[in-house]
Amino acid sequence: MYRIENVDKTEKIERLTYSILEVAKAIGVSSRTVHKLYKSGELGHIRVGQRVLVPADVLRQFIEQRTSGGRPLGATADDDVITWAEEEGINPDPCTRRQRQ
Repeated sequence: MYRIENVDKTEKIERLTYSILEVAKAIGVSSRTVHKLYKSGELGHIRVGQRVLVPADVLRQFIEQRTSGGRPLGATADDDVITWAEEEGINPDPCTRRQRQ
């Protein structure tokens, strides 16, 4: 067994990764939502053995993208198209659109 000498126990070590549960608590969603986000490719992650970890910089980038005009959590590309259509004054609902003559 190795003995580590001269370790400053008060020294803070910067977190490089977070577990799924830690990410969920940090952004205020369920761990199931975080699982869906990383499985869909919306949230980058790494695997260490069987553990899924989210790098701190990836989590920060994920949050920044959503607070600066990116998609809100759970939104889809279809939502972006609908928002664009409404901003352009186009009715995004194909069921109520007039037929071309």
